[in-house]
Amino acid sequence: MKNICLFLVLIVCNLMALEIDGFSHPESVLAGSEVYVSNIGEKREALAKDGDGYISKLSESGEVLERYFIKGLNAPKGMGRVGSVLYVADIDKIKGFDLANKNQVFEILIKDAISLNDITILDGKYIFVSDNRKGVIYKIDIAKKKYELFLEVDSKFGGPNGVLVDREADTLFVVTFAPAKKIKGSLLGYSLKDKKMIFQTQPIGSLDGIAFDKDKNFIVSDWGEKYQGKIYRISREGKITPLNLESMKGPADIGVNGNVLWIPKLVENKVSRIQNF
Repeated sequence: MKNICLFLVLIVCNLMALEIDGFSHPESVLAGSEVYVSNIGEKREALAKDGDGYISKLSESGEVLERYFIKGLNAPKGMGRVGSVLYVADIDKIKGFDLANKNQVFEILIKDAISLNDITILDGKYIFVSDNRKGVIYKIDIAKKKYELFLEVDSKFGGPNGVLVDREADTLFVVTFAPAKKIKGSLLGYSLKDKKMIFQTQPIGSLDGIAFDKDKNFIVSDWGEKYQGKIYRISREGKITPLNLESMKGPADIGVNGNVLWIPKLVENKVSRIQNF
């Protein structure tokens, strides 16, 4: 009887995971009542200005509504939404698109950027964007279309990748990534007031994405070694717990909406939707 119950539990758990394929190196998921997936393009060339990058639109349940919702991008990565505008990091530019009609309504060139990566929203006026290869985070004034260098991350931690604002804690959280330098990335927190580091975990791995779960713990993706990627839950005290998931290739900029975790598996050209994680 116990074996039968275990079998049924395993079936239920499996039903809570959905894998969606057909993407082109999916890098980021922005999850809400509508879900957006950025695709670098046919080739895994993060800096190629080739125009074959795009944004896909999915339903909350995982149905692909429009594979090519927004086209003509280069190598789109992180995304953020302010009202009806979707902001996208595209190599050295931030582009904004009206979600109602797909028209481009915003663009700013970050002149000294190398590889803009993730976006997080401070409020309706400002957004932050990381540049992993340059090792900095920019602050962008949306209305004025101006930017400033907000923070330079010490290279001993690796380059800033995923970024996440916690307005209540007045903190900008950053995960770092530098496998080429054989540096294990960490989760870091910086005060928005004086930019001082006020939170730091132990070194973890090649960290890419960061999001809050429903209890305000951190969910962090790690590319791992030899494409044995993992997802971790990190408490506000810094306790690190791996989620009980199979290893994956290239878990990038994850998204969370309520009890649903979205994982873009960049190397596999798939996106996973995991409920009750």
